[in-house]
Amino acid sequence: MSSAVAALLGASKLPDPPMNWQHIQREGLLGLTALHQLESGVELPAEVRSTLNQAIAFEVLCGAILKHVGQAAAARGIPLLTFKGCALAFGLYPRTGQRAFGDIDLAVAPGDWEATVDLLGELDFVMSQHCLFNREGITIDLHRHPLHQLTRLVGPRCQEWWAAALPLAERTGPVLRLAHQHEFVLGLFHSAKHSFARSGWVVDLALLASRVDPQLLCDSVVRYRAESQLAFAAECLKVWFGQSLPPPLAALATRHWNPAEQRFMELVLQRKAPDFLGMLTPLASAPSLWAGLEYLARALYPPGVPVWGRTRQLWQMLRQVLAA
Repeated sequence: MSSAVAALLGASKLPDPPMNWQHIQREGLLGLTALHQLESGVELPAEVRSTLNQAIAFEVLCGAILKHVGQAAAARGIPLLTFKGCALAFGLYPRTGQRAFGDIDLAVAPGDWEATVDLLGELDFVMSQHCLFNREGITIDLHRHPLHQLTRLVGPRCQEWWAAALPLAERTGPVLRLAHQHEFVLGLFHSAKHSFARSGWVVDLALLASRVDPQLLCDSVVRYRAESQLAFAAECLKVWFGQSLPPPLAALATRHWNPAEQRFMELVLQRKAPDFLGMLTPLASAPSLWAGLEYLARALYPPGVPVWGRTRQLWQMLRQVLAA
């Protein structure tokens, strides 16, 4: 796994321990690792080869559906923006099947929300839950902004993301992607919020950092107050893969850990950090105490979730942290 990541980043290759394919798949790195093994002349286990072929077929199908939906939306004057896994698979990773993803994250401007919901219905997508639409085994997760719960925390700056959006890829039609510096910031917030539960998210960040002007990324990290998330990601990249971020980013990521950050990092590296702790990380980016408290209330108690059941869940997470 480490050698596949090093090859992707154009870095020095590290020896791999014996392959644990179940673990590699959980980390979101099966496609990247399997394709690297094939290029190195290594025969894959039959079940791994089958999973790889399924992932490639899934990505091809998603590309066709994304193009179809994007063309239909463009005909109605609705810009569609995709981000996270799907956007990275089509717009950043060089080979089909290298970047696993489970659904298509799409964002539309608030004024286009109802028209987009109607359009997806006309295209035979069935709404299974609020904001989730299914067709032919493909799920579209519809958002009003890629930052989702963090939009209020970030404030008006997040509207820049729409203006800076670019076409994703020729094979996906008129669908847009985030500018890489905004995808990088989103990746920092998202992976830290989920306690870096998949090391593949760290690889996304390292690949973005290797393909984009590092100073541009530094400026974006500072602008969105994501320095602590950058430091967490840099530590994960170093410990898990023996790799470093480019010098300007590495310098920005250098910091003296406070006790809470140190403990969080230890739990992340031990794979014992629950989402409960990750949800607290965006507080470092809050422009004010009130904005931080508003975000925390919505993150810990999302609208529509039973308060008592959610409280029990959070208490169980807290007990796990205290026992770790």
